[in-house]
Amino acid sequence: MSEDGIRKPRHDAARALGRGATIREAARLAGVDPRTVRRWQGEETFRQAVDGFQAGHIGRATGKLAKAAGKAVATLEKLLGNESGATALGAARAILEHCKSYREGGTLEKRLAEIEVRLGIGTPAVKGVAA
Repeated sequence: MSEDGIRKPRHDAARALGRGATIREAARLAGVDPRTVRRWQGEETFRQAVDGFQAGHIGRATGKLAKAAGKAVATLEKLLGNESGATALGAARAILEHCKSYREGGTLEKRLAEIEVRLGIGTPAVKGVAA
């Protein structure tokens, strides 16, 4: 039995599905028939395991993107000083577009948190920070 409370073939299939594999691929990796994986998908414990693997996979990818973001911004900053007007303009547009998207995302998060509080399913913000 694995640490997530499910047996190895189920664990292997859940991990594969959490990483984006098809049912057929997950079944092959787990050494079972695809119909078995489909049946497991009806079980809450299995779905929770898939969700956990998916969250971990997405978290790792997000961390890599965040790490690369600093380098990307530094590259755009260098391009702002480029002698080619077209290159500098492109970099400026990219920076401004990303700033706009970042701000819109933060605004949406704040508004969603406020709605959740009103519905009684969220916690109030602390010192202006969304819950």
